[in-house]
Amino acid sequence: MIADPAILSRKLERFEREAWRCSPAWAKRVREHLRAQIRLHAEDPLDLDDDVLELFPEPDVEALDTPRNAYIVVSEGTEEEVVAPLTDVTSLGRGGQNDLTLRGDTKISRYHCQIVRLDASWAVIDLKSANGTLVNGEMLEPDLPRRLYGGEELILGNTFVRFRLRD
Repeated sequence: MIADPAILSRKLERFEREAWRCSPAWAKRVREHLRAQIRLHAEDPLDLDDDVLELFPEPDVEALDTPRNAYIVVSEGTEEEVVAPLTDVTSLGRGGQNDLTLRGDTKISRYHCQIVRLDASWAVIDLKSANGTLVNGEMLEPDLPRRLYGGEELILGNTFVRFRLRD
């Protein structure tokens, strides 16, 4: 089956809109695969290099390894919305000793979870909370870090928290 370069270009374009959801290494592999498929099936590969492939330049590898600042938005879009910058280790929970105390939700544990910087990336760790921590609807295993790429929705009890990276 011969693929149409225009369809492959649209796939690459669609992938680029969602590439933030996966790791930089995985995104690079997918990008390289789609570019190779476009070149393989193009009638005149030299034309594609100028027109299509330059629309999706390779990411700056050094920028991928640079730690980015992050913040969370609690109860985004409501009157109770709170924006909080993150430190290397930020604890969230009902207890007053947390870096960010989340009051008013009895389903949040006193020490619910931590958001930590790991080298050039971020992760969330559930601290064996009673009701668990969800990331994009997926329940976390206690004490196991789950990498965050930016834009994820964390649910602690009945509270929604959005993880964001600063540009």
